Amino acid sequence: MIDFRSNGWLGIGRTAAHGSSAAPAQVSFRRRTRNPCAATVAAEVLSQTVILLDTPPPQPRTQADISVAALLAFQHLGADWDGRGAKEPNLQSIRFAHAFIRKLSADSRIPTPVLHANGNVLLFVNDPDRYGEIEFYDSGRVGYYICQSGIEWSNEIALSGSQLPGGFPEIGFRI
Repeated sequence: MIDFRSNGWLGIGRTAAHGSSAAPAQVSFRRRTRNPCAATVAAEVLSQTVILLDTPPPQPRTQADISVAALLAFQHLGADWDGRGAKEPNLQSIRFAHAFIRKLSADSRIPTPVLHANGNVLLFVNDPDRYGEIEFYDSGRVGYYICQSGIEWSNEIALSGSQLPGGFPEIGFRI
């Protein structure tokens, strides 16, 4: 009998006896949680000390989760990530953009993150009647250009707390 506990996973099952030629056993693992819908994953005992877990990758649940996952992927890119000499992604810019997305309310428009060749993150909205791009600098400031139905807003500012500048609500941002 094996009782495997690691990183919040609990697995109990039978394994072949040490030195036995019997096939490795299958073990079922589940997350230790009070949630009755917790994930259960298959596992294979490869030896007395090695267990292969077949864990599904975490799935993003909301549009904000998908945007944040894309942002976090940027931090693993190096210089010249585009093959044209782009700078290494600016980690502070990634953090500020991440914080901005997480501040947005559930009914907010969620922008698409893109990486500029200068290493900064831009959050981008492009619909037939509205366009917006917000660039996050490592200083904590943002530069933005927004156009909705022919009305334009642009500036470079420090985003503060619970107030969004003009143009942001017009393209669907809410906090």
